Amino acid sequence: MSDHWSNYWQQGHLTSFGGGFKTNYEGELKNFWQRFADNIAEHSNVLDIGTGNGALIELIQENHSFNCVGVDKALIHKDYINSVNGELLPGVSAELLPFESCRFDYAISQFAIEYTNIDKSLEEVMRVLKYKRNFVFICHHPESMIIKSNQEILNISNEIKSKLFARLNVLARALVKDEHELIKSSFEFIDSFTFERRGNIHGLKGTNLLSFVDFLKKNQGKKIQFVKAFKLFQKELELLILRLQELTQAADNLPLIINKLNQENIDLEVGYIREEKSAALLACFLHTKTTKF
Repeated sequence: MSDHWSNYWQQGHLTSFGGGFKTNYEGELKNFWQRFADNIAEHSNVLDIGTGNGALIELIQENHSFNCVGVDKALIHKDYINSVNGELLPGVSAELLPFESCRFDYAISQFAIEYTNIDKSLEEVMRVLKYKRNFVFICHHPESMIIKSNQEILNISNEIKSKLFARLNVLARALVKDEHELIKSSFEFIDSFTFERRGNIHGLKGTNLLSFVDFLKKNQGKKIQFVKAFKLFQKELELLILRLQELTQAADNLPLIINKLNQENIDLEVGYIREEKSAALLACFLHTKTTKF
């Protein structure tokens, strides 16, 4: 993962789903991990790979008490480090875990292991486990609603970067100088761009373009640092593009993970998590068939 994940977690997000999700994971994802927690021994030593701000640790300890350690290559928000019910270690790579062999009873991961160097990270996971069969991973699937939804946002983000950044920059400077005709023509251009893509309103909202343009319109004529505001929007969108590019690439690593685990001769079970009401695919889970939950 790149440094932009540090930027993301330090903004205070709890989950990898972005600003639209202020609470922890819910629905079938939450149910999956609570079933896992219900079926392992209290005070088990649990390692969470790619912990972020500790969402998974909080989920499994909602009704139980485990000795949890979460690691993430990115930096983590300091408030979560101090408050989560476990130990969070930022700046730790899954490919080089700082633990003695056979340290943990279980290794878990959600939407994280697929971002790593698969050969190295899985070798490390097996090394630090007491029994190599005791892992549970939830991974992105290329055909999941999560990937498809974020692909829509990525596509619109790339269009904004290539077709709107220059115009937004011009608009911001025109707003500072109160150049009415240039302001009017710029807003018309931007409104035309968004109207032509009204069929992908989810993608547009995911980029925050609509909110940013609304901010510019409402504050026209005011003493606002419009250029600074545009630069901030530009930076956030470029970071979003990087995260979503890594997300789609990570989903493509799923076959590599399955192949590597099958080589361990551990009777792997591959299953799918679906949204309860729509039955839409959310993710793929991986664990051994002997794991009961």
